[in-house]
Amino acid sequence: MWRTFKELTVRQAAALIAGRGPNVAQRRGENGERIEEPASTEDELLAICVLINAISSGELKASERESKISVDDLRMWLENYGIRPMFFFDVESNDHGKEPEAVSDIKGAAFERLQRAITAFPARYSDYQSQPPKLKDDVRPWLKEAGLAGNDREAHVFGTIIAEHFKLLGDTHET
Repeated sequence: MWRTFKELTVRQAAALIAGRGPNVAQRRGENGERIEEPASTEDELLAICVLINAISSGELKASERESKISVDDLRMWLENYGIRPMFFFDVESNDHGKEPEAVSDIKGAAFERLQRAITAFPARYSDYQSQPPKLKDDVRPWLKEAGLAGNDREAHVFGTIIAEHFKLLGDTHET
């Protein structure tokens, strides 16, 4: 049913981008106002931040009254960055044989550092498939020491992306 919606709130869009259902946990405050619960995953929180930044910079339009985003506008914005969450880019109905844009087409210093980190990872951890490094003890400190992550927060996010990209399993994927 969610695929029939023409607009989504920032929170609903972020949940769908993160691969979760769009139902946002809410509770009622003392005066009866609706209060949204905090984002439940790192990916959802990151998606919320990215969407708010895109809206603030004017890259993505949202209605002022309820901060709703047109699904078509959101899909086009995601496509421009080569981001293809399954909900928005169902392979059978939307792929049309087109390959997603390469990571190298994404601009910005943080993306350049992330791309270098992904490129350098297999050389640094050549046995990562048989002996996966631990995110907290190995990968994140390496990202900072090598200058691939500018701070602890970036090392945390980059480490999580690397773990997903290289399909690291077990306790290596703890956030």
